Amino acid sequence: MRQPHEGLPTGAGHSAATCSASQGAESGERGGSAGGAGSFNWKKSIKTQLRAAEGQQLPLKRLRKGTVAACQAHGGTTAAKEELRATFDRKLAKMAAVETVGDSVRLGRGHREQV
Repeated sequence: MRQPHEGLPTGAGHSAATCSASQGAESGERGGSAGGAGSFNWKKSIKTQLRAAEGQQLPLKRLRKGTVAACQAHGGTTAAKEELRATFDRKLAKMAAVETVGDSVRLGRGHREQV
């Protein structure tokens, strides 16, 4: 339970019901959800890693590993690594901005940064 504000009488401020409701909302925000504002941006993470790579190209395995690690570091998910890998594969397949050639992934011509 929160401490009462300094300078206010003990009964003033938030009631116990208000505190527990606000704490529940805060913990819900930290947990995140698939459609919430704090959800992980797969496309942005993939593009950022490819732009940082030499030649804007990475092996698929390295890109997947880095993106899944970034998702786990972002928090808000309790999904298993296998689920995250499957989500990565789905997101990558839908991205028009990247080209998968063999075992490597590179940014498409229209999405490359001029270096």
